[in-house]
Amino acid sequence: MLKRIFAPSGLKIALIITVVIAGVFVFNTALDRAERRQQAVEIRISAKENGLSARSADAGFARDLHLPDNVHISNPAEPRRFLLYPGGAVPAISIEVATGNGRRRLVAIDPITGVPRSEPVGAKP
Repeated sequence: MLKRIFAPSGLKIALIITVVIAGVFVFNTALDRAERRQQAVEIRISAKENGLSARSADAGFARDLHLPDNVHISNPAEPRRFLLYPGGAVPAISIEVATGNGRRRLVAIDPITGVPRSEPVGAKP
């Protein structure tokens, strides 16, 4: 059973886990900080560094997430930055991640609910 889970589909599982971690990282930490501490938080997505970071204006809050080597951010814009304001609207953020064997997923944050969702790239609506 373990061989079936972690064989060729192992990268698919790693990709899905990475996508979930990225969505949770961005919103459960940064948005929570902006709301509870009433501070603006910058979210930075960098394909070059293959990671995400969140920082507050007063430098009292900093979180970094570096993706595993077998998964990379495939959005070409370098770097992408978003500001989360206390009581403000959640920006529409999406991150495309891919594995070395070509599997790609898009993590998008619903700007109305703030809930991360994941879907394969090229999926039909």
